[in-house]
Parts: sequence; structure tokens; C-alpha cells
Amino acid sequence: MFSQSSLQRLFASVTGLPVSCPDREHTRAMLGLTENVGSGFDNSLDDGDVPPNVAEELLAELDNRDDLGIDENDDVAAAHFTDSGGRLRRLVYGEEHFSVRARDDGRIVTDEAGGLAVRRHFDGENRLTAQERFSIGASSRDLQLLSTRTYAYHDGASLPYQMTEETAEDERRIVTDYDEGGSAIGREISHYEHPHSDDSRYADDPPKLVRDKKIVWAYDDERRLIAEETTDYHYGKTATGREKVETEVIKRFYDYDGAGGAKPDVSYYENEKLRMRTVYERENVYTETMYFDGDFVVQARYEDGAKVQEIVSAGGTEVRRRNFAH
Repeated sequence: MFSQSSLQRLFASVTGLPVSCPDREHTRAMLGLTENVGSGFDNSLDDGDVPPNVAEELLAELDNRDDLGIDENDDVAAAHFTDSGGRLRRLVYGEEHFSVRARDDGRIVTDEAGGLAVRRHFDGENRLTAQERFSIGASSRDLQLLSTRTYAYHDGASLPYQMTEETAEDERRIVTDYDEGGSAIGREISHYEHPHSDDSRYADDPPKLVRDKKIVWAYDDERRLIAEETTDYHYGKTATGREKVETEVIKRFYDYDGAGGAKPDVSYYENEKLRMRTVYERENVYTETMYFDGDFVVQARYEDGAKVQEIVSAGGTEVRRRNFAH
């Protein structure tokens, strides 16, 4: 769960939806990545290897080995494979392959081109529930899992409330939460860390999930973005060797009540300090003010995208003014 910051309470009041994070086992279970009783996890998702059952099924779809008895209809553009009911099962166009596999609980759509295969899982309500991306090397048997995405839905909803992505190469996990209208309201980006990777005694220890970034968005009743909060996490050690974490929080607030029309006034904060503010006089005329430590302020005025004036002040006293001719 995300911690409840003031900005999160803001978007919670706007959307009325909580933020939740699924566990990793849910993602793995949907893709047939079974647990290893000895170590807690197998490494199939972590290092990009494709489990045999997934690889064989995918290759069967791409190689058409499971389509015995279907009819092939050739034309100039492509080769179409249909079943006895006349329904499309497979399409080949040059180096591109597309196949559809029906299942009791939905269907699987697979397409492959240029060494990249994408397999999408749909449920009985035609909702996308999972997507896998594979790389195919020189041999069609040379498969590597690149990433997986899983989607979670409330009962009866057509849009997901959450998407979880796992990437194999950099071992990242991205969890994005959505409101009822499909707008992203929260995202957490993490990576898997292998503790004691340099010690063979701990080689089978499960990886630890480490948070890298958290983003929160809020919207008004017109679905316009009104606030954004980004938190970056930086890890290190103290002088005594203890682990420590430092955070950098960036906030942006958007005000549409100004004179900029569709362009909102923007306030930018770093760790609760106002650093920049943009205020519109008209749609193409605005003032950008930057605030630095030591009460040092730079204010610039723009007209039609060009800077026409710059005022520098320190301690509330103007120290320089420049006008620019265009």
C-alpha cells in the first residue's frame, strides 16, 4: 500500500478509490511460473528464461503445429488459416504471424514479427488480463521472456483498476493504479535486489523488492490533471555502515482558473520548497519565476514563446533588469 500523503488524500477525495499493490505471486501464477519450494521462487522470470510449458505453447501457436485440419486460403496479400467454422485461426503476411487460440475462459492472441512475439490473454468478457513479450533469436526455439503485464478488474468493469509489469532484463516491477475513468492515479517503480549475491551460501535466497520511485496524480471533475507528486528513493550507508534511505519529493500543482485558457498556471516544489511558478496573463503571454536558496529570485516574462524581460532580485531587492528585443 502507498503511504497516505496529503497529495494522496487529495486524489483519494477526487477519485474515491483506494490504492493497492498485488503481490508478485499473483503475476507469476497467471503466467504459469511456479514456485520453487526450496528457494521460494524459481528464476524463470528473473533471468528471462521461458518455462517449458509456456515456451512449447507459444511455439505451437507460431509454428502452427496445433492447427491440424484447418484450411489455408492463399491470396496475394497473405495466407489465411481458418477452422471448420470459417473463423480465422492464423494469418501469415511476409514475416508477420498472427494467431488466435480459443479457451474456455477466453482467448489468446499472439503476433510475431522482427524477432519480437507478443501474446495477449483475454477473459470471457474480452478484457485484456495479461500480456507477455518474448524475443526470438536466430532459432525459433531461442526464446527469452522480456516482460509481463497483468491487469486487474473490479467485477463488471471494462477498464482495469491496476496494471503490474515485470521486466526481465533489469528486473523491475511497475505497478500502476487507475480510477474508474481509466486515468492513472498512482505508480510505484521498484527493482529486485539479490542479497549476498557474492556469497554462494545465499545464492538461493529470494530477491528483495526495493522501491525506486512513487508517482501520484490527481484530477478535477473535468478530468484535468491538477496535481502530481513524484518521490525518488536513494539508498546508501551511514558512516557506521548502517543502511539509510533518502527521499526527494517533487510536486507540481496545476491551476486552470487563470488567464491561460487551456494552459494552467503551474507551481513546482522540491522537498516542500517552491522552486518555480508559471503564471499566464494570456494564452501566449506568461511570467516564469524561479526561486533559489538565499532568497535569490529570477523572473522572466515570455511573449509568443520568446523571452522579453528578465528581472533578478536578492533579498527582495532588484539587482538587475534586462529587456530583450526580437
